[in-house]
Amino acid sequence: MKLLICYCGRKGGGAEYTYELSKEFIRQYNKDIFVSFSKNSKIFLKFDKLTKQSCHIGTFDNKNEF
Repeated sequence: MKLLICYCGRKGGGAEYTYELSKEFIRQYNKDIFVSFSKNSKIFLKFDKLTKQSCHIGTFDNKNEF
């Protein structure tokens, strides 16, 4: 099973939930898990350390950029 976990949000409970979910999937299925997260996330540094199999994207910083 190959799985891509993608989260483009920046803050809030969704970011933490996605981080914990990703961490557990990587622990169980390391080779087949790929992640993509927003570089603008408040917890991006945690996301960036999860796995080398990643492609992070830049998203918006405020409503004007959206």
